[in-house]
Amino acid sequence: MTCVITPTPAPTSVKTTKLSHPALLTGLASPPLTPISSGVSIKRNSLNVTPKPQPPEPSYAMLRAHHAYALKYTIAKLRWDQVNNLYLPGQDADWNHNEMIAKLEKELHDVQEAQKGLDQFPNCFSPIAFPKPHGPLTKEKFEENKKVEQEKEKRINEELEKVFPFLKRLFIGPMTKMQAKRDFLLREQLKDNDLEDISILIPTENKKWLMAQQDKKVANRPTNRKTYEQQRYEKEKAKVAAQLEVLAKQKKEQAERNPPRKPFGPLTKEEWIATFPVYGPKTYNEAMLPSQREQRHAIISWLQRPWGVYNEKASKAMEALAELAKESLEEEKVLREKLRKRKEEMKKVELIRALEAKKAEEEKKEGAKDGEKDKEGAKNEAKEKEKKVDDAEAENKKE
Repeated sequence: MTCVITPTPAPTSVKTTKLSHPALLTGLASPPLTPISSGVSIKRNSLNVTPKPQPPEPSYAMLRAHHAYALKYTIAKLRWDQVNNLYLPGQDADWNHNEMIAKLEKELHDVQEAQKGLDQFPNCFSPIAFPKPHGPLTKEKFEENKKVEQEKEKRINEELEKVFPFLKRLFIGPMTKMQAKRDFLLREQLKDNDLEDISILIPTENKKWLMAQQDKKVANRPTNRKTYEQQRYEKEKAKVAAQLEVLAKQKKEQAERNPPRKPFGPLTKEEWIATFPVYGPKTYNEAMLPSQREQRHAIISWLQRPWGVYNEKASKAMEALAELAKESLEEEKVLREKLRKRKEEMKKVELIRALEAKKAEEEKKEGAKDGEKDKEGAKNEAKEKEKKVDDAEAENKKE
């Protein structure tokens, strides 16, 4: 809470009862009356009461802690997404996740560094970003950059002279300005592997020799030359096959040394759980075979590969393929909807049948009750008739 200085009290010669309390002579504002009152201090000895708002006191330590927690949560969520969403490795979604995670981890590192420098009493400011130095370079930095560039240029020139050894012998002794310019342009052009229109830059003998070398290369180039990817694939395949052979051999030797024994004693909890049958449909990841997953990956990567030349036939085929996929999806949707409606109808039919069966059963019970009543009535009538006959016979006998 900030201290607010009140005006100096009235001199002792003036008789007043307002400043009789010793606490009012300290020159400090009194604390608020209740803990929920607004942070406003009031001058005690002024007639016009003027509220003075206090500035906010943010807790930077708490802000940094919340920031770090939010960053950790976001990083964890992104990692969970990356693991559980079956992104293809090397594709945009996977790459974007990695980029965002790296960015957030850098920010988290900055926040944690800022937390270290926070004071226990938090009326301070600690930045979370550390800006790069801006403005003109210092002399030392400029010279250092220049030296690095020169070393890089020197190394590139050495590599270039290994490939084109005639470059050393083009100019003997110190070069004129024009020669230096031509030498620079020639080197730039050779770096880009551009051999067109270099006759202006190279002396005639060197040009002839260079062209002869190029013709030799073209003549001796093998027709069935494999691409870099094919060569690399074959090398890796051979390496993996050799490794698998070694592993199989080691496994066989180990099995011969330590033959598998039949386990004895009760099952462990994990083994017992493994004996349970598995219910329910497989997940998408389980249902897809490894060959299918590789095939899908190959198709998607082929579709995303840029074309060297626009192929109209292939583009039409791809459009047709997309339309076919769209139609199949729509058909599947329609079938699913039909199946759902059919299920609902079946449920309704079953419900109606159940109600009808219940009604028939109730009617049957009521009919049975009515039959019993009719039988009892017939019996009573028969008894009454017999009684009347007996009475008539008795009267006849009396007569």
